[in-house]
Amino acid sequence: MSNGTRPGVLLSELFSGDGPFIAVAEDFVASICTACGRTVDRNGVHDERGYYCSTCWARRAIALSG
Repeated sequence: MSNGTRPGVLLSELFSGDGPFIAVAEDFVASICTACGRTVDRNGVHDERGYYCSTCWARRAIALSG
């Protein structure tokens, strides 16, 4: 059940071919971190701004919180 919030991007939106998610989809398919450009392992996380390795995701969360 949806509570009206969107914590991330749906894969159907990533692969729709339109909208602001094309760059995120390309990074996701290539398994490349948006922030550092390195290969993303199985622990990759994505949101509407990019696809991140676990290290960059943690740094991003810290930067956004403070």
